[in-house]
Formats: sequence, C-alpha cells, structure tokens
Amino acid sequence: SISPNPSDNGIFNIKGELLSNETVQINVIDVQGKNVFTGSIANKVVNQNIDLSHLEGGMYIINFTSDAKTSSEKIFIVR
Repeated sequence: SISPNPSDNGIFNIKGELLSNETVQINVIDVQGKNVFTGSIANKVVNQNIDLSHLEGGMYIINFTSDAKTSSEKIFIVR
C-alpha cells in the first residue's frame, strides 16, 4: 500500500510484503512520461519511505517491476 495518497509534502510510505526474496524496481513517471525517481525494494517485509518532495504538485504513476509481475498506481502530490 502507498500512503498518504494524496501527499501534501511529497513523502510517501510503501508498506507490504513481497512474495519472495526478489528485488522490486520502483520508477515514478510524470504526466509527460519522464522518469523522475528510480529506486528498489529488496526486503521481504516492506516499510519504506520515498521522498518526492522535490517534485511539483500533480499526478504521477509509480511502477513496481519484479521478475514475476509489474503493477502501477497513481499517486498525487497536492501543494
């Protein structure tokens, strides 16, 4: 899960549990398709903050990519 969504300061917390000990790549894409953040998660139990406070307010797509699957979610920064 990603919270808070929307965020007023650009800091999001990602919580969850991975199905295996794989590495998940995180990419955040802006509305123009530009990659504005890249990171990864490697722990089976996830509780990680990502800091997007340098970005302007608006909608972004966060992509999670592993060997097994890809998922996307919309996130919002409200200033």
